Amino acid sequence: MDLQARLELQRRRLVPTESRVTSADGRVTLETRQSDGRVQLRPAGTAAGFVVDPSPDLQVGEVRGWLCVGSQDAAHHRALLRRLGVTHVLNCATRVDNLFTDELTYLSVPLLDLPETRLETAFPAAFEFIDSARATGGRCLVHCNAGVSRSASLCVAYLMEREGLTFTQGLQQVNAVRRVRPNPGFQSQLIDLGRRLRQQREGGP
Repeated sequence: MDLQARLELQRRRLVPTESRVTSADGRVTLETRQSDGRVQLRPAGTAAGFVVDPSPDLQVGEVRGWLCVGSQDAAHHRALLRRLGVTHVLNCATRVDNLFTDELTYLSVPLLDLPETRLETAFPAAFEFIDSARATGGRCLVHCNAGVSRSASLCVAYLMEREGLTFTQGLQQVNAVRRVRPNPGFQSQLIDLGRRLRQQREGGP
């Protein structure tokens, strides 16, 4: 199934939601997303505004010597990647280009940052790619857009699968090097992964 078909499938699975959005100047809008994907906007007063930080997010967390996690800003900063010794880039965002194919090895496993997105579809290729970076003495940067949900979840899952960590241990170790927030659906899937891995180690069904 190609990316467009997957996006359409995910769109059809959307449930009605309502979000309260505050703009930088303090205007508050209620954003209602219908099950068919349509969005309705309604003014809802004002609140205290905030200062927008336009600076790029170049903070990269070193999870292991061969494994880092960060945002698309870091993935698009050639000088930073060179300084960090990144040789492999695992891109799990959608619609984010791989810019430096002349000098880096890339793998794209596009995932939507939605609770119902099935993370395990990316595990085999992603884990093998990270392992290949390690085996060749390289360093892999895992990134999505903000570098806090999809990429972090893949790093946590990798630690659980390859090192036998629990979900809590894996999340703590990733969080120690970069503040991350896997969405609730991803957290639930990672907890289920931990349960399955524990059963396998114990020889259960």
